[in-house]
Amino acid sequence: MMRCIKRLYVMPILVEHLQETGVGRSVNALRKYSGEVGDAAKALVAKWKAMVAAQEEEEEAAAAAAVRRSDEEAEEAESEDEVSETKNNHRHYEKKVGSTNNSEAPAI
Repeated sequence: MMRCIKRLYVMPILVEHLQETGVGRSVNALRKYSGEVGDAAKALVAKWKAMVAAQEEEEEAAAAAAVRRSDEEAEEAESEDEVSETKNNHRHYEKKVGSTNNSEAPAI
């Protein structure tokens, strides 16, 4: 039993592996045992819990970064729309003023 726990401790295991295989539940049940097996199982479960927590934090950070990028892109697009609208208003005004000035210009 100890050999298996030790091998699991050094194996590169991902959260997906724990979910797919159910090995985490099995090892968790071994924590009840007293002595070396129980202690090794507790250490392994603690390692896996830390790994799961770290992965969740990374996913949350990535999601938060994606939201920030999306917000920044939306603000940028809104700002570009405002600039474009201002330019269009300015062109419209110039056309109006230009046509008014031409009609009022004295004939030579």
